[in-house]
Amino acid sequence: SVGAGNQQAVKIYLGAGLALACIMAVIAGFASLGVAELLPSVSATVETGDAARTYLRIMALGTLPSLIRIAVEQARFSIGDSKTPMRVNIFSNVCNVIGNYYFIFVLDLGVAGAAYGTLVANIIGALAILVVQALDGFDFRQIRSHHLGGVWRLGYPTGIQGALEMGSFTTMVVMLTNLSELDGAANQIAIQILHFGFLPCMAIGQAASVMAGQAIGARRRELVYDITRHAVVPTMVYSLMASLAFVTLGPL
Repeated sequence: SVGAGNQQAVKIYLGAGLALACIMAVIAGFASLGVAELLPSVSATVETGDAARTYLRIMALGTLPSLIRIAVEQARFSIGDSKTPMRVNIFSNVCNVIGNYYFIFVLDLGVAGAAYGTLVANIIGALAILVVQALDGFDFRQIRSHHLGGVWRLGYPTGIQGALEMGSFTTMVVMLTNLSELDGAANQIAIQILHFGFLPCMAIGQAASVMAGQAIGARRRELVYDITRHAVVPTMVYSLMASLAFVTLGPL
């Protein structure tokens, strides 16, 4: 729609995305509560299981603001605005750090405090991005079934891919926590460090996706191949540098 110069359609599809987010948040929220009750049975110790269950119960409340935020952020990306979501994320992260400190250490809530801090930050981030988007407007009145269907058809394969990727990570974490808490903690540290290796590459891929979509909308399909090539090269270079850093700095 952006490539074709149809800005109104962008607002309509955003409205469709927000509508789907509300529906999916209810389903995902209840599913999270169900999964939370299973965590004690797959944890290495009773204490670990209870802590994980407490955390997920609270975080389930943040499903709606998280999905709303994702929908608006993706719409902002589509119009070429990647700076606003970045600023909102920085603001939200600052709130997360402050909130975690307050709930964990001042109120002495432990794991529950960590969850409450993140929950509050997610809500603040969702409100912030909604305020920014409100300046450009929403369009819920013209949403039709084909708008909802279009978002769903493009979205669900990506959702399945994400679920499979997260599922493999989750399975590995569960297997490790059954060995010992030390193994589980070490795995979490390694995964967090690995984020520095692939998240910048995902950012480049996301930028390429937006530009390719705009090229298709503008009926300039030949540009897609150039966009892909220019995205693959820096991704490969950065991945190689990150891999070398992980291998050589592993002992540190």
